[in-house]
Amino acid sequence: MKSAAHQQAMVAEDPSQQSLTEVKMKLNEQEKKSYIAAMKVVYWLATEEIANQKYPRLLNLLRVQGVKDVIQLKRGKNSTKESPTSFYLFLKSINEVILGRMLKEVQNSPFIGIGLDESTDRSNEKHVVFIIRYVGVDQVKTTFLKVACVDDGKALTLYQTMCKVLQEYKIPIKKITGLGIDGASVMLSDRNGVCGLLHRDNPFAVALHCVCHRLHLVLSSVTETLEEMKTDQGNGHFLKAFLETMHGDTNYYGIPISVKPGRGANNVSEREQFERDRVDFIDGIVANIKSRFPTVDLLEAMQIFDPSCYPPNNDQLNSWGVTYLETLLAHFGERHDTTNQVFDPLVDEMARGEFLVFKRLVAANKGDQEENNDFFQPQQLFKKIFGRQYPQNRKIYPEMFKLMSIAMCVMPSNAEAERAFSLQNRIKNKLRTRITTDHLDQLMRVAYCQLDLDSFDFQSALDHYSKSPHRWY
Repeated sequence: MKSAAHQQAMVAEDPSQQSLTEVKMKLNEQEKKSYIAAMKVVYWLATEEIANQKYPRLLNLLRVQGVKDVIQLKRGKNSTKESPTSFYLFLKSINEVILGRMLKEVQNSPFIGIGLDESTDRSNEKHVVFIIRYVGVDQVKTTFLKVACVDDGKALTLYQTMCKVLQEYKIPIKKITGLGIDGASVMLSDRNGVCGLLHRDNPFAVALHCVCHRLHLVLSSVTETLEEMKTDQGNGHFLKAFLETMHGDTNYYGIPISVKPGRGANNVSEREQFERDRVDFIDGIVANIKSRFPTVDLLEAMQIFDPSCYPPNNDQLNSWGVTYLETLLAHFGERHDTTNQVFDPLVDEMARGEFLVFKRLVAANKGDQEENNDFFQPQQLFKKIFGRQYPQNRKIYPEMFKLMSIAMCVMPSNAEAERAFSLQNRIKNKLRTRITTDHLDQLMRVAYCQLDLDSFDFQSALDHYSKSPHRWY
């Protein structure tokens, strides 16, 4: 028979004793920390473009170093979260955060620009990469959108793939005002190329042949006309000498250019030949630039958003730029009719009423050091007058804001697509040719964005992961 004191002692609560609910909450909290630790490892490997097979080894290294969160990630022999499946589930969750943040900004952007290019990877698989430019809260952003596999490099295939990607991310094709492409006919042709197919669905889009490609063609054309530059050795010698003459002194094949006549027939002859080649080289560059970079009225009219083009005297603002504005409104401010549909104008004629006050606003915000001709670049100007500090200007000048957003989304260069392919080839190298396109797309997105490890929202990534299978809680 138990005494009364014994019975009271049995029912009394131990202060150190925890309830089942408290224990479960504590375990869940530790599990979350372990998952976030593993996600940080995955994120670091992806940003550093390191093969995912190093993932379990890096986890083991952290355990040896005594990292508590990683030690408690391992449960028994089977549940270690070190498998490729776990790696890609973590990677997918991280991608959802990056992609969700970007798409939210894209949806809020009035217009976008798209850059695309196609290439073949290490496993002879044809890929097309998409770059997107959009108007953010404070600036115009250009970032990686997606890499997709295609059966061939035909214009219709590339265009259908682009439409599929836009549909997947719920981006209306009518928002495209800029298209960045190379000079291949499959891209640039306004009849059956990607450019022509896009114009049937969106006549407002401005398609541009990449200026980097055009500059390369300029130099290639010039070097083919000069005998001294037809060989790699001669090309190198000539360019080295040409660049050095810009500083006033040079050696050409070891012969000083400053040699005076009468100091040796051969030296004088080679010096004169170099001078002739240099003149031909410069003339060739100038001629090729004029032919490959013709004046485009629509692009020239966009200088109303460049402070360096504004007249120095504010008294001239009343009449300046009116012709440029009319050129822009003729393209973006009028209705376009096609055989299949009618496209309403992107900009209202109220832009004419906003233009004078807008010009005065730009003239008052040309730059920090106008006396030294240090003007704001168009993107800096956009941040200055339409950025986070002055959101009311978007409502005060709604039509000019639309026009400037259109100009900012035009893509004169498609270099970002080339950088994306360089990134692709670093990730999918000759030792990693079995990476699927979906996994390659996710790895490229994380590596391209390069967000700070400390500032990345791993809690949101964990929330996405909790919705997937193969989880503990």
